[in-house]
Amino acid sequence: MSIALTMTQPQLYNAIKGIAKKGAAYYALVHATAVQAMLWAQKHDDARPMDQLVKALGHGTRVKGFTLWVEMFSPIRWNGDDMVGIQPKKAKKYTPYDIEGANALPFWDATKENDTKSLKVDFLLKLMKRELAKIESADKDGNILDETGKVKFTLEGNVVAMKNYARAVDKAIGGIPVPVKVEAPVNDEAPVALERTGTNG
Repeated sequence: MSIALTMTQPQLYNAIKGIAKKGAAYYALVHATAVQAMLWAQKHDDARPMDQLVKALGHGTRVKGFTLWVEMFSPIRWNGDDMVGIQPKKAKKYTPYDIEGANALPFWDATKENDTKSLKVDFLLKLMKRELAKIESADKDGNILDETGKVKFTLEGNVVAMKNYARAVDKAIGGIPVPVKVEAPVNDEAPVALERTGTNG
């Protein structure tokens, strides 16, 4: 049995446009849900919602890229048996939660399955400003505290000079315009089929 062509050219291109719109909405929902699941894991020490989200992703979603993104911004980990867990803070390669970073960089922009990561300039500037703010928050002894008041990092060297340097860099970054990618104009009209002649084949 042969499969018949049932769509006209306009119908075909309208269907493709519809798929693109639904795909964008789907990925936006996945990203928003993933950030919430990461917040849940941070607050309740429970990674099961994130694991359920991974299992719910459709076949067209880059699941490996998604899990790499999760591991980039949180201590949530999957072992070889696909069992989920959370790294203890004393782990040698412990990755702290970075909810702001995860929210700013969706997984489809952050990772590839071959672990090659892309990085947008605006995200890089946000990352730099966040780290500079940490330096500026250090006390007179160079201690940088976490949200619970515990010492998370300690600056080594001249604390005053380092804080002044961080302020100067932060100020300089604020005056740098972020490069904007100019997209090529999109023609929403369906392409016109060429007429077959003796000259164009």
